[in-house]
Amino acid sequence: MYVNDVLISTNLTNKDGLAFFNLSTELVVGQVRVCVSENSLYAGESDDQLNIYNVKVYNDPLAADESFHFNFTVNGLFNNATVYVGAKNRFEVEVNLFSLPINDVPVTFVAANYAAKIKVNEGVWVINFSGLDLIRVYHAAPVDMNGDGTVDIMDVVYVTSRYGAREGDALYDPNSDLNGNKEIDICDVVAVTAQYGKDFPIEPTNDALLIFALEDNSFVEVPVDSQGCVFIPADAWAVTVNYTGERLWMREGFVFEFYDVELNQTVLTSNLGRALQGWTPRFSERYLLQIKLPEFFEVLAVNEPTSTEIYACLNLVTYVDVEKRPLDVTLEYSPLNASLDTEIVVAVRVYDSVLAKPSDRQLVGFALYGLNVETLEEVWIELGYFFTNSSGVATCSFVPREYYEDYGLFPWFWIVAASLETLETAYAEDYVLLDTRYPTRLEFLGGEVISARVNQVLELGCRLVRADNGEPVVGRPVHLYINETYYGAGYTDAEGYMWFEVTIYEQSIYFFRLQFYWPDAWDILYQNSNNVTFTIIAQVQPVFIELTVEPVEFEPGTTLTFRAKILNASSNGPLEGFEVFFYWLADDGSSGLIGTDVTDAEGVAIIHWTYPDDGKAYVFYAYVSEAQKLATNPVQLTVGKPTTLTLNVEQGENYEFTIYGKLESEGVGVAGKQIVIRVNGTAVAVAETGQDGSYAVTLTLKPENNQPTLYQVEAIFYGDEALNFTLIDTLPDETETPIFITLQYFGYKPSTNTAWLTVEPQATQTMVTTKTPEQLQQEAENSGWLRIEHEFSWWYPWYRCHLILEADLPQGHLYIDYGWTPLPFASTLEMNEVAAYIFNDLTTNIAKELIISYFIGKLAQHAAALALGKTLVGTLAAIAIYSAISIGMTWKLYEESSNNPFAWLVGFITSAISGTFGAFKDGLDKLADFLTAAARRLLGEISHIMNSFWARGLNFFDITGIAFSLIDFAFMILYLIQFLNVI
Repeated sequence: MYVNDVLISTNLTNKDGLAFFNLSTELVVGQVRVCVSENSLYAGESDDQLNIYNVKVYNDPLAADESFHFNFTVNGLFNNATVYVGAKNRFEVEVNLFSLPINDVPVTFVAANYAAKIKVNEGVWVINFSGLDLIRVYHAAPVDMNGDGTVDIMDVVYVTSRYGAREGDALYDPNSDLNGNKEIDICDVVAVTAQYGKDFPIEPTNDALLIFALEDNSFVEVPVDSQGCVFIPADAWAVTVNYTGERLWMREGFVFEFYDVELNQTVLTSNLGRALQGWTPRFSERYLLQIKLPEFFEVLAVNEPTSTEIYACLNLVTYVDVEKRPLDVTLEYSPLNASLDTEIVVAVRVYDSVLAKPSDRQLVGFALYGLNVETLEEVWIELGYFFTNSSGVATCSFVPREYYEDYGLFPWFWIVAASLETLETAYAEDYVLLDTRYPTRLEFLGGEVISARVNQVLELGCRLVRADNGEPVVGRPVHLYINETYYGAGYTDAEGYMWFEVTIYEQSIYFFRLQFYWPDAWDILYQNSNNVTFTIIAQVQPVFIELTVEPVEFEPGTTLTFRAKILNASSNGPLEGFEVFFYWLADDGSSGLIGTDVTDAEGVAIIHWTYPDDGKAYVFYAYVSEAQKLATNPVQLTVGKPTTLTLNVEQGENYEFTIYGKLESEGVGVAGKQIVIRVNGTAVAVAETGQDGSYAVTLTLKPENNQPTLYQVEAIFYGDEALNFTLIDTLPDETETPIFITLQYFGYKPSTNTAWLTVEPQATQTMVTTKTPEQLQQEAENSGWLRIEHEFSWWYPWYRCHLILEADLPQGHLYIDYGWTPLPFASTLEMNEVAAYIFNDLTTNIAKELIISYFIGKLAQHAAALALGKTLVGTLAAIAIYSAISIGMTWKLYEESSNNPFAWLVGFITSAISGTFGAFKDGLDKLADFLTAAARRLLGEISHIMNSFWARGLNFFDITGIAFSLIDFAFMILYLIQFLNVI
């Protein structure tokens, strides 16, 4: 290598073909030429030149250059590093230029702990700082007396309290003498108060010159560095400041911070441009950390830089609060199940987590903390102080009874161990509860996992015993938690057992926990028990519910008995231990719980309830859980007060009859009710009951055609306005079904009574049966023809049975018509045969078809009325039945005699007569009424409870009769067309 054509050094290349040369930074470097010798890999001499440039770096606290990088970390962190006293901490500095590391740069590390702070104005001397090594100077306003950065009331008070003081006086402070006239006067006070409330930032200054007075009475001037720091000369005993910057005040103000330097070390950077320095602080104080490079230094750059002079901050200052090392204190004692008379050995282990080793020779204090039984005051008892050994362990021992009796403590107290604070370590403690009461153990009388059915009542139990000898613990509460929700407590019996019932209402998994403890107090004898846990898995058990109510017919205010039988829907067997919920639902939408009961071995749950007398209709249902709210079997109830209605008839003059009677409920007359009087099925009068329940009307009943005439007289109380209330439930398949039905009457039930009268031209008599059943039978055999019509009714008009018997014994013919209600069922036997035995020619066939048409109409009317009632729906049903039967007869005629004109002629004439001549039907009706009256005459007193099913009013029969006539006319045209076609 040649520098300025002067041979400096000769080196061999290494295995990578590289040769290295060292250049002194003290040389004035110009051009460098590197040549390769002739005996190397490359023959001949090279003229290639390597230009090396010298770069100068200057300190400027306010400058920053991207080409130069200088930063440092403490313990690997740029900020917020934790530094502990007595522990080794690490400084690391990185220096590079143009993104390349710079080696062999001297880096100075300074660490100094804070000692004092003083506010001083320019020209004022500060003394008594011996033993301190460094001062950091801050520029401050002279009117800021305490140097906190703000002129506030404290500064005003400070200067006014010295008002009038002169140099030499005890109160005289040269810092308050702002104008330097050796006296604190009004000018000084005004100067401070004029700046009241203003902020003056306290910032380090590099525009200051410190003047030190030395012990040899000489003076030395030392300028502060770029961060306001200056080292104190060894023999300096006083210092003052001279400001060299731009002045804002006649006398500038400053703040001196004095530090004791613990570290002042210079280290060269490595090939990686890094410098490392360790430091162990001696005090837990605030430390100043300073990292600085020389004020000016030069480095070599191989590549041509953009600038050969760089200005950057080469002096960095920061602060860290050195903390005392934390200690880990762990306290243990033995034996664990100690009594009052057991010697307790307490061992404490102290570990220094910062130094990562046990803390030796650490002073540990032991104490007991408890409560006085009588006063509940806190009691602290010192047990002594002991040093830890090389393993960081300190021990002590004591017998609890000595302190239990002497200080009147509860039989449990805290053992406290504390590692006392030192200059390097912080205070640390640990404590543990010493309980000298009897230990307890809670035992669950079941498995860890229990399978249950939803709404099944489970009886579970546990036992509380002493853990040391197994004796039962009596009269202590055991608390129950379900899914960590508190559900209550039960007390142990004489054997230590506590039993409790659990009902699961929803399908799920439930976690149970049991524990003995007093929630608001301590037990003098026993410790809290362990936690016992178990799990219940609840699943839905498909069930069927059979619900019955007794009685089914009752008055409001009656006590009802509800009986629900719970059956397994799969096996149909009874389910024991299920809680059944009984509910009511009123017609106004309100609802409520009647009560609950648990099923017995037969699967039956029973509960009683009094039906309110409040005018509401109630329905009822039962279920075992919300998930098993299945439809129960329908039950029909009747609610209302029973009534009886009497009927009497007295004859007056000119065919006038007085109809009278009485409406009673349980022997008491019912007032203000309407009684409907019907004659031969037609309502002719309405009477209202009086205060005693009596009623009376006068009717005129005359004989027809001057012949004896039979009249049926009915007195009917329809009851109060009825309400049918049905509870509907939706099944899982989304179909709706009634689950309970109540027929509720507001007040009184309906009742009726019937009498039969025969009105003769000259006299009127009441027909009374005088013949026995045997006489009736003999009369029937002698006459050869008999028709008996009867109807049984036990709650008119909803529960009835009718029977019609017509016999012609000489001809061997028997006709029976019977029917039930409310069941939609009736039957007629041998209707066609009745006419077949009597008629056999054209006239016979026409009469036969007329009779059949008549009975078809009657059948349609009665069947529809029986099944659907005399309503619009019943009317439409009667028309449909009559049409269907007529179409069926026509189709049968077509199949059997489609080419027989005679048959179609008979059908035409029959339809014309049936549809046109209503008198024919009326005549048959009269005949039927006559036969019915004759039969009831024979039956005597039974006629008073008979009730004609067919005599409920004219509207229904009139409407259906008109419709039937229209149907007959339609078939008449059909038969005529078919007759003409055949001809």
